[in-house]
Amino acid sequence: MKLSIAVTILLVALAFGRSTANAEHETKQPTPDAALSMAELSARVVEGFMVQGRMLPLPAALRQTESEVQAWFPNQPFELRLIDDPVPNARALPRGDVLLNLGLLLDLENPSELKFVLAHEVAHMALGHFAKHVRAGFPSRSEPLELEADELALDKLRLAALST
Repeated sequence: MKLSIAVTILLVALAFGRSTANAEHETKQPTPDAALSMAELSARVVEGFMVQGRMLPLPAALRQTESEVQAWFPNQPFELRLIDDPVPNARALPRGDVLLNLGLLLDLENPSELKFVLAHEVAHMALGHFAKHVRAGFPSRSEPLELEADELALDKLRLAALST
């Protein structure tokens, strides 16, 4: 069974105890226990890819790019994970994992594009977008949050270019 972001969102929603029976459809605010649950659920997603044999080893060039982008976000640790999936996609998990599908990696034309993709995903974490999705009841995609992550990622790329 393939794990998807939809499954992750469903599991996290259940961990937060969202009540569909509530007439107002209120979303509970995260508690320290819920934050731990988010980390546990993220770990299960990663473990699922490992068990399925879909987690690929990171080549040295990807490790180098991961380190460069990490330097741009010193207060937001993350770990890049390469997934054997032909679909061009990347996503961030709440505990700090960035999942990069092989399909997206193969579509990228240069290292700057990869840096942007990683910076965009880490920006989601740094800007607290996952918590905003929880509070909003998990909209499928939020254009304002995507644009905010794009802006921060572009700022980081520009600053890195200026410092070289």
